[in-house]
Amino acid sequence: MRHATHYLVAALMSVFCQSAGAAVIYTASGTDPSGDTNNSSVAPLGYGDLTSVHLIVDGSGTARFNIQFAPGTVDSVHGFVEIDIATVSPDVDPNVDYFVQVSGSAGPNYKQICQVTPTVCDDDDLTFVWLGNGVQISFPVSSIENDGDLAFLVRSFYYVGGFESVGLLDTLPDPVGGTAAWIRTHTVQEPATVLLLSIALLGLGFSYRRLPEQRGYSRLSAAFSFTSLKPLRTHATPAPSKSHNVSLIGGLVRSA
Repeated sequence: MRHATHYLVAALMSVFCQSAGAAVIYTASGTDPSGDTNNSSVAPLGYGDLTSVHLIVDGSGTARFNIQFAPGTVDSVHGFVEIDIATVSPDVDPNVDYFVQVSGSAGPNYKQICQVTPTVCDDDDLTFVWLGNGVQISFPVSSIENDGDLAFLVRSFYYVGGFESVGLLDTLPDPVGGTAAWIRTHTVQEPATVLLLSIALLGLGFSYRRLPEQRGYSRLSAAFSFTSLKPLRTHATPAPSKSHNVSLIGGLVRSA
């Protein structure tokens, strides 16, 4: 029984550790100073002033952009955002090979993901919503033939309706010396996987009883249980020696 228990504990820990090591996501963030928009003959002064962007590509392969503007400089009617994406050699001389566009409601409220060469556009699985001073955009990275390892930048325009936007108002990040600057994604551990492992360890309690020394070694028995179940009883023969009960709960060890 002891051997079966030990093997089960080892198997569970192996599964959780492999899961924690396998699930990886990509993320990236960028900021831009406010008050640096270009003037437009149509857009109100200061309109479309980008201030920040945060991207996360989760374990399901979905890219989620959260793009924010300076307060009062965008709305859900005339807002227009374009995300330029470089998936080929994003670290060395990146070039746009895909772009994503979403618009406000001044016209047909259109959205599209386009490949640059050859030019092919689609809007399958692309969703977006304007919220307050920003817009949230989501799409599967498989639609740009990528896994999240990419570089990108964001541009804002003024949407006048139909399929027409007017004037480049702002770019995030700002170009450097007339050359486009890019935001690069990097990998991080998926929080959900780490949480799952923590919960598993939280529910896994260990107890042991120190038995008398026999033939130069100590016998150790172990039992475990999940919090939703009653603890399993050890089947070791009781001994009159001092006993210690230890439980591992969320990394804290308590003994009595």
